[in-house]
Amino acid sequence: MSLNLALSAGISGLQTSQKGLDLVGHNLANVNTVGYTRKIFNPESRVLNGAGVGVQTGGIIRRVDTGLNSQLRMELGRYTKLETQYTYFQRMQDLFGSPGENSSISHQINDLAQQYETFTLEPDKSTQHLSVTRTIQDLTGKFNRTSEQLQQMRRDADQDIAAAVAEVNAHLKNIDTLNDQITQGIATSGDVTDLQDKRDQELKGLESLMDVTSFERAGGALVIYASGGGTLLDTDPVTLTHSASTSVTAVDSYGGSDFSAISSNGQDITTEIGGGKLAALIELRDKTIPSYQSQMDELAAKLKDTMNEVNNRGTSYPTLANTYDGSTKFIAPGKQTMELTSGDVQISIFDTEGAQAATTTLQTVMGGTGPFTVEAVAAGVQSWLTTASPAGAGLSSATFNYDTTTGTYDINLNSNDYSLAFRDQVGSTAGSTAKDVSIAYDRDGDGTADETVSGFSNFFGLNDVIASDESRAIHDSGVKSANWTPNVNGTLQFSIAGATTATTTSLGTLNVQSNWTLSDIADSINSNSTLSTTLEAEVVQDGEGYRLRIKNLAGDDMEITQAGGTGLISQLGMKTSNAGISGTLALSDTLVDDPARLSSGTVLYDSDTGQYKLSTSDNTTAKEMAKAFQTPQSFDAAGGLTTGQRSLSDYAALSLNQNADEAATISTERDYQKTLVNSLDLKSAEISSVNMDEELADLLTWQQMYNASAKVISTVADMLDVLNSIIR
Repeated sequence: MSLNLALSAGISGLQTSQKGLDLVGHNLANVNTVGYTRKIFNPESRVLNGAGVGVQTGGIIRRVDTGLNSQLRMELGRYTKLETQYTYFQRMQDLFGSPGENSSISHQINDLAQQYETFTLEPDKSTQHLSVTRTIQDLTGKFNRTSEQLQQMRRDADQDIAAAVAEVNAHLKNIDTLNDQITQGIATSGDVTDLQDKRDQELKGLESLMDVTSFERAGGALVIYASGGGTLLDTDPVTLTHSASTSVTAVDSYGGSDFSAISSNGQDITTEIGGGKLAALIELRDKTIPSYQSQMDELAAKLKDTMNEVNNRGTSYPTLANTYDGSTKFIAPGKQTMELTSGDVQISIFDTEGAQAATTTLQTVMGGTGPFTVEAVAAGVQSWLTTASPAGAGLSSATFNYDTTTGTYDINLNSNDYSLAFRDQVGSTAGSTAKDVSIAYDRDGDGTADETVSGFSNFFGLNDVIASDESRAIHDSGVKSANWTPNVNGTLQFSIAGATTATTTSLGTLNVQSNWTLSDIADSINSNSTLSTTLEAEVVQDGEGYRLRIKNLAGDDMEITQAGGTGLISQLGMKTSNAGISGTLALSDTLVDDPARLSSGTVLYDSDTGQYKLSTSDNTTAKEMAKAFQTPQSFDAAGGLTTGQRSLSDYAALSLNQNADEAATISTERDYQKTLVNSLDLKSAEISSVNMDEELADLLTWQQMYNASAKVISTVADMLDVLNSIIR
């Protein structure tokens, strides 16, 4: 070897060892840098014409396991999804409480039942009336707060979605910038390993937000796709868009386009997101929280219907009931009809002593069982009230009026000396056994009954204990599977109030085929040139099933009936929507103004005198109400809970238990996933992180190489000096 080659070999050794020392220093300086991976390179022999002429450096590489890191990112996305769900379930747990806690709805329903038990002992005490009504207000307030907080959580979830989408866009933009720097570095043979570390961290953050797929092109650029196949980053990053809602109600749904879509290049990819934080937030907003809202609404509706049905049977004597404010809405009482299909209604006027002043039956007033228009029944009862002349006093100013603003009926005796009471019984004979009459209600007046209602006073909602801000502008079907079909043809009719009480205005009709799914019906309404101007139909998720929801865009009360039958309506289970009813439950205005109007007794029959009477010690209705809380009710499917017979408190406890079970399951899965992610992270760190011992060992190696190379150069220098002296 010539001295020049020896000198070149020594210099190459110095340069290589210097680079190695620099790399060790770089690794040690980043020992605590998040996402930094250990950088290494291996020296290579440099050969010229078959002879070794020193050493050269290979490319700097990262010590990483790409397969392991890919699995880590995927499992991290699953953990982030569970962590997000866990956070929201903790909030729901705080909201619902547990069945044994005093603040739970189940416990408060039991409290109300116990209040009625006490009420039965002293039905004439004003303090008992007040205690019961206050307990009702506590319970309805709990429903209100629960509904409000559930919708607040949905709003928060939607706003968190917007924040997460912004993070996704930031990650995509950063990865795009790093792509440019990496491809440029590779093209110029530069060191891009630190840039790749940063890009891996950005990708890790992206996959914690949503599930994506990615691959690296030959030039070093990373290409990213959404799980549904849409491109998120190729030459340029795609900007995802989502506008957060400022307020959310129980009837708002993604299916109804009440929430902004997560869009990519104008395409809705919301349903394509299956992992990460975004998937959890979407599921919480559109399925999980609405399911619990649906359960609360089903319970609230059943509580309201049960209590009102019982309270409408009773009387508040010794407090006189000389006014009644109805709650049932009628869009055309001059057209809509009712028919007594069983029993009769005893209509009685009582004086301040509870003695009968006048009495008759509905069949006597109307001349039969009907059908009669609702308007005709009200007019007939009013006519009897004004001519009954109890005890010769007369009630000539008594009214049974229809309020065109509210669509409800009110009764006012316009007298402080008498009270009015209704007693449903099995027959028209005086003293017949008390039992709710059955009323066939024809909503569209086409001659076919659309619904059966129990109780005359209950039919009009004259003596309700619980009110709600109901609107007949929204109707829901029962919960069905995604591919459910009615298996029966039928024509749906949509109508609102007309110019007079005897007319309705048709919004149009829809011929539904037996093989149509809920989506087919919704699409047919929305594509119908007539119906779509006033109606909007959507399919909303409820638990693991779906509901067909039809809205009147103007917000007017409407009726949805079936022409000439009820088969299709019955199959659909179509009725006024309960969505959000739990948020509007309240003690009726009548009882707010006068708690003593709470029903305690009922109309009694004195067989000795052959007359009806009222008694201050009668607790019949109070006992029936106390019993009603323990009696199994028929609940419809809602929020994942199936149809079945359950008591009110049992249903509430079942809902709370489901929430607790789901929270516990998610907590367990979250803990397992956290352990798995930590294990994978540790394994990745064992491969990729900087190890002080390894770096010190390399430091000694490079130092020895540096010393050896320096010795070679020193020796060559001495030899050159000797050679130079000889030449001289």
